[in-house]
Amino acid sequence: KFIDARHPDVVVSTYPGATELIGRMRGRGEIEVPVVSAITDLAALNFWAQADVDLHLITHPESVEEVRAIAPRSRIEAVRGLTDPAFYEPVDSAAARRSLDLPEDGPIVVVSGGGWAVGDLGGAAEEVLEHDAGAVLLCGRMDNLRAKLEERFADQPGVTVLGFTEQMPELLGAADVLVHSTAGLTVLEALMRGCGVISYGWGGAHIRINNEAFVRFGLAEVATDREQLGGALRRALAAPREPDNSFASLPSAAGAVLGLGDHARHSRSAA
Repeated sequence: KFIDARHPDVVVSTYPGATELIGRMRGRGEIEVPVVSAITDLAALNFWAQADVDLHLITHPESVEEVRAIAPRSRIEAVRGLTDPAFYEPVDSAAARRSLDLPEDGPIVVVSGGGWAVGDLGGAAEEVLEHDAGAVLLCGRMDNLRAKLEERFADQPGVTVLGFTEQMPELLGAADVLVHSTAGLTVLEALMRGCGVISYGWGGAHIRINNEAFVRFGLAEVATDREQLGGALRRALAAPREPDNSFASLPSAAGAVLGLGDHARHSRSAA
């Protein structure tokens, strides 16, 4: 009823739980217009992808094979536009550091636990400090954890603790390495900025499958404990990555959706 009341030309889902539902509705004929799934993970896509979805938009080109296995009849397109547009523009690292009041010299590692700040942020920060690097801890919306980490590292000038931020394009432009616990777009954005990526601190459920894919495609290292994290940090800091500018040349997600809607309208008019 919600969909019918709005008379859409296309239905777009950005949430895997909804994609599973609307894909099945599309397959049963309960939704008569095209359905699109926007996928922001690399792997573990059994809910993100659905056999009866008309178009799957993927952020990682490496995801094509898995989506094709789930939805062999669907159109699959790697696109830009599901991240902040600032990530498609070059950034000056020194200027980004100045804008964030971060040290202009020495390596910087961003440690992120996603919106819920899961994983071993404190342990990761301690490991970063042992490698003579500065740490920026991102606590998402978990204000209690932010307060605890601020207290824990109060006497460590090399540690900056932040809550939810909309400055990820600048932060990843300022950083050399990202230590991240929950996969998803943050890893993609780090690669776009030229950050080395280490997955550490969580590793359960769909993150485990994403971790396997990170290693398989050479996109990130995976550390399961502090010792492995230390080795991964040494390697990442010793071998800086170049920004991956290839995503800026991909077709836009909005263009793909609008084109599908135009085609659906013309088909209905001709019927």
